[in-house]
Amino acid sequence: MKKSTFQMLSVIPAYFGSIGSLFRTHKQKIANFYIVTTAVYYLLTIVCSAVTFINVDLEVFYNEPAIKDYRDEMIKCISIWNNFVQISFYVGLSVTNYQLTTYPPDHWWIKYAKDYRRFLEKSFLSVVFPMSLYVCNTFWYVYHTNRELIYPKMIEKLVPAWYNHTIHTLPVLIVFLHLILVEPESSPLSMKTSMIIQTVFHVGYMF
Repeated sequence: MKKSTFQMLSVIPAYFGSIGSLFRTHKQKIANFYIVTTAVYYLLTIVCSAVTFINVDLEVFYNEPAIKDYRDEMIKCISIWNNFVQISFYVGLSVTNYQLTTYPPDHWWIKYAKDYRRFLEKSFLSVVFPMSLYVCNTFWYVYHTNRELIYPKMIEKLVPAWYNHTIHTLPVLIVFLHLILVEPESSPLSMKTSMIIQTVFHVGYMF
């Protein structure tokens, strides 16, 4: 006997309900896996970036005016800073989680590991998340408004498209997934404290 369309559709909520139940049961394992995977991903991007820039055309790199300006100002680019922040955050969180799950509870380092994880959790909503959101949104807005101002076509001779998306697209996806998958163990900072931290960070960046 064939099932009606309604009967077949009625299975869908139950199916997704079972997935939700499975997710809630293994949420901590999923979160830890996500953090480690993200840390490994960022470490691999460092290696790939190094290999990419080792193989660049040095004549273009040093003699092309647009590239020269980009090269000289690269360290001031907030996209690069954001990448460093995310690398530090996810590698640090991965190492700390490993220590907390493998070291004995009475180990002398556990106290410091917990404090450091608490610091990282609070810094996520204060620095990591808003900075990634700002960098990605601002870059793509300016890119589609006046590309030559932020990412001249000449740069594509040196920087592959995947690297551009690594710096300006994936970070915002990563932090949104973090919000969904990773549940912090400490309470977030107040809005006032978060604003102060962001202000100090951005003032430090400008100087």
